Amino acid sequence: MISLNHVGQTTPAARKARRVFRQCGAALLLACMPLLGAAREITVAQVVALSGPQAAVGKNLSFGIKLYLDDANARGGVNGNTLRLVVKDDGYKVPDTVKLVTESAAADKPIALISPLGTANIEALRDLISAEKLPIIGARSGASSIANHPYIFRVKATFKDETAKIIEQFTSIGFNNFGVVYQDDGLGKDGLQGVVAALEALKLKPMATSAYERNTVKVEKAVADMLKANPQAIVLAGVVGPTAAFVKQYREGGGKAQLVSISTIDLDLVIKQAGVAAARGFSVAQVMPNPEKSYLPVAREMRDLAKKAGAPAEAVNPTSLEGYLAAKVFVEALRRAGRDATREGLVRALETMDDYDAGGFRISFGPGRHDGTRYVELGVVDGRGKLME
Repeated sequence: MISLNHVGQTTPAARKARRVFRQCGAALLLACMPLLGAAREITVAQVVALSGPQAAVGKNLSFGIKLYLDDANARGGVNGNTLRLVVKDDGYKVPDTVKLVTESAAADKPIALISPLGTANIEALRDLISAEKLPIIGARSGASSIANHPYIFRVKATFKDETAKIIEQFTSIGFNNFGVVYQDDGLGKDGLQGVVAALEALKLKPMATSAYERNTVKVEKAVADMLKANPQAIVLAGVVGPTAAFVKQYREGGGKAQLVSISTIDLDLVIKQAGVAAARGFSVAQVMPNPEKSYLPVAREMRDLAKKAGAPAEAVNPTSLEGYLAAKVFVEALRRAGRDATREGLVRALETMDDYDAGGFRISFGPGRHDGTRYVELGVVDGRGKLME
């Protein structure tokens, strides 16, 4: 809304405001605000797994997004516009992802999608979002297959970054015999390729690899393969259910290798399903700081808002922080795009966010550069089932 302080100025906007004020009178000014460019409701849509094997990850992402967007609305919205979040459950099923995004694009007319989950799911959206000119902010996959797509922006490191960090850290302490257990889809194969590339740079190669079917926990063959090969470390590239099943069965079978996963799991659920004893010493790539412990301003900010909202302590975790950051990046891009933001205007605004400070966590986008961060750290589960970083 234009304030009355502007009425005496000589800018074009002020002159227009004076004309409207004279035509309508002070009592009718609000009714005439469409002549000045009325506020509107801007929709952002999330199609994500709220059921199925990745439900916990999807719910955590959604919590973080909603927490930030609710606060943005409470502070007056963005450029005077209010924000509406539409969330739909795809159950981690690729056909449902495509169907629901197609329906939402037509019915809800979102300015963007936020934090969809799953490599295969996001891969299946590439043509659709190009046709709709519909950006994705915070795509929850590190796969190379979606890197620098013109409408896909990530606020997390890639699988290549994660696996490079894993191999760097373990070879630095003398490990050189690695196994890889991976989900037989784009996610798992990208994890495998990342490990292979990182080892090749050191003139090494995996001593054993084993795949299992997507959306199953049929890891018995992988367990047998790794027990037979007996590597020093096994890199896991999959989701919660099969990762937990592998950890449990491998330890029960007497396996002694160091187990480490890329970031695609919900660690608390893996520990719960595998058991604290089996999960002890388990490592995971962290692509977000732990907001429960981090000193970063964005982590403190999220903790404070979650407490104010009455959320349980476990709701504040690295995955919900990823959703929170995606929402924060979306709001900042929307602010830069202006009051009458469009999808294409939002993309242009995102590409101006070079070295954007989201509260101590920096995101850097640019034209043709849509992977915003390379942050990766490794955490280890202690004997109490808690993550040490």
